[in-house]
Amino acid sequence: MTETTFWAYYGGIIRKTWGKSKWFRVLFIISIVWAALRLIAQIVLAADPVSSQLSVDLQVYLDAATHFVERANLYPASLEILEYHFPYPPPFALLFTIFLKLPKPVTIFLHMAIHILAYYLLFTRWGKIFNLLRLDKASETLIRTLPLWFVFVGFWDDLIYLNIYTIMALLVTLLIEAILDENLRWSVVWLTVILLTKPHFAFAAIIPLFLSRYKFFFKMILWAIVSYAAISLFTILVGRPDYVLGQYQDYFQLLTRLGNDFPWRGPEAGFLGYNHSIKQIFAFYGGTAGSTLTIATVVKLVLLIPLAVVTIPRLLRPVRQLEQAESWILEVILLLYLGIFVWLDIVWEAFLTIVIFGYLLSALRARWQKILLSCIFVPYAILDAWRLIAYASGSPMITDAYLQWDYSMYFPIIMIVILTFYVILAARQWPRPARRAG
Repeated sequence: MTETTFWAYYGGIIRKTWGKSKWFRVLFIISIVWAALRLIAQIVLAADPVSSQLSVDLQVYLDAATHFVERANLYPASLEILEYHFPYPPPFALLFTIFLKLPKPVTIFLHMAIHILAYYLLFTRWGKIFNLLRLDKASETLIRTLPLWFVFVGFWDDLIYLNIYTIMALLVTLLIEAILDENLRWSVVWLTVILLTKPHFAFAAIIPLFLSRYKFFFKMILWAIVSYAAISLFTILVGRPDYVLGQYQDYFQLLTRLGNDFPWRGPEAGFLGYNHSIKQIFAFYGGTAGSTLTIATVVKLVLLIPLAVVTIPRLLRPVRQLEQAESWILEVILLLYLGIFVWLDIVWEAFLTIVIFGYLLSALRARWQKILLSCIFVPYAILDAWRLIAYASGSPMITDAYLQWDYSMYFPIIMIVILTFYVILAARQWPRPARRAG
């Protein structure tokens, strides 16, 4: 499906939905006006020479690039100031050296443009995936949820801080699409980039095993390893072997100690904060003692049992053609994605829940189920709008990072959304005994 045919197809759905639903028209207009004003405000703030500051996460990447050029340490010994730690391998720092010579406003606007483009592509690629799997109802619901896409907190938070959450959501999506389309070249490209940024998002690499594409799988893994090694070797040659190899050692040590060294917020903190991982939830309500964190790990393992029950039989009895898996393959992929967030110790966001929400609205039949789903997800989706309204209404700041009237500081709304979607998908894909004939 080309870009032209995409908009020809989805443009028809938009016109049809616009004509049939007054609520869609109202919400669409409100959301697009809000998004336009929100974007203008962001641009004005970025252009102001007095108030314009590089977003925290972008500044971390640029600082890492500076450290790479100066052959300084990329990885801090302490995670006490969590916002300023660099969690990516040395090639990531090398990549950002190309931005060091640009003026700060140019750097900001360039990255804002990249994020906006990535968000647009994320929307269109999921439309193409739904089309590839012949999920017509999901395609229609993708359009009906378009107002939420305009206000979605995941995107606006990322545009403020200029992290790579939007880009990672797009990379995972592109990898899923390339694998389903059996495109080896692009599968290798996207998998390699993911391994060089957030390796846990490489979960999509196992999709070929559900479809009996073993040759494709091993080729993809082999070429991704070769590509990763080639990029790492290039980084070593550019940055000197002793320096880069030392940084790689520190990088892998950081990954192993991240959960242990994380500054967990206990009951004395007064509020949960923005990390909504299961371990952080246990630490806040039960204390930060080692025994509490161990219990949290056990709970995570128990929660992942349904994922194993669903996926292992599919892996042991793979189908031969994609057409044979159209009714379940996407749900298993989305379940794997949510399982990653159940396991992670640091959960700031769950970007693809905007896609999963739309898909589940199309898949669930009962009206009460859809209403309940919306009551759980919409408060998370509109969180950015709520924060702005609360701030404009006079909500005090507890610190520079926390707004007192921000309900996501007190309730783990992200994990609630993740677990709700996880349970629904696991229940839908739970193995059922075959009916006896006769």
